[in-house]
Amino acid sequence: MPSVATGANLANRELTYIGISGDGDTASIGLGQFAHVVRRNLNMTYIVENNGCYGLTKGQDSATMDTGAKNKKGDINLYSPIDLARLAIEIGATFVGRSFSGDKQQLVPLIKAAISHRGFAC
Repeated sequence: MPSVATGANLANRELTYIGISGDGDTASIGLGQFAHVVRRNLNMTYIVENNGCYGLTKGQDSATMDTGAKNKKGDINLYSPIDLARLAIEIGATFVGRSFSGDKQQLVPLIKAAISHRGFAC
């Protein structure tokens, strides 16, 4: 998703770009793309759906799963999770927020603020 958004942004910098990606893709195979889109301060809102697993593989642990958490098979995650919000701040993101999809009162204003932010927001 960050590669496509980067190409579209190069074609038209006036549009508002909103990208949605899962934690499995963003914190694993797409971690390099995430880091570079943050570093470039692309004008976009990048929403990560973080549930600690790869949904399409029916429960495989993602890189954001909490240490000690059990997956569907009962296996315990032994690894430290990647904190994408902290990583984004460290790399230089100019807007970082964290919320929960079940808290609409917090989530809606946060997404609106991210979209209105000029620069990279996640």
